[in-house]
Amino acid sequence: MAALTEAEKKKIDGLRKKNSLKSMYYTRYFLIRYVVAFFFFINLYWLLLLSLSGAARIAVLPLALAACGAVCMWEQYQMYSENQKPARMTRLYFQLIIIVNSLLILAVLLNHYHSFYPFLAVSRTVQLLLVAFLAAGIGLAAWMLAKLKRINQKKDRQYYRIQQYLATIK
Repeated sequence: MAALTEAEKKKIDGLRKKNSLKSMYYTRYFLIRYVVAFFFFINLYWLLLLSLSGAARIAVLPLALAACGAVCMWEQYQMYSENQKPARMTRLYFQLIIIVNSLLILAVLLNHYHSFYPFLAVSRTVQLLLVAFLAAGIGLAAWMLAKLKRINQKKDRQYYRIQQYLATIK
């Protein structure tokens, strides 16, 4: 096997640097991608439980949330590049999660949660657990919105690391 020429070595090195930069930019959204997937599967699980309990009427809500999550996953998939656009759909998705979870907390507090969760028992303990889980979802979505804001403003740690890397390769 023949040794690589200088031109081939430079080409390989250039490709390596380009792929490193793509990966570094893609890593900025690492946690956000996993949180979107988390909400996607939570909504699929909710949809499954609703369908098993025969509440097809309300199943539209988790189905719509799961579909929005799938759109966000597609948006995140397309972010494997150096020239990233702001994650608008992902930002809207987290805002939607906050709104829906807030309305569901209101329904729980007004004792109307059995319409949304017919597979759960009607008790004070269930109400408290639902409020806690929904509030945790709001907190998680708010945290991801703050993370998205830092990314869009180029104030995240990973962007700083990218800048350091670019300074070393030039």
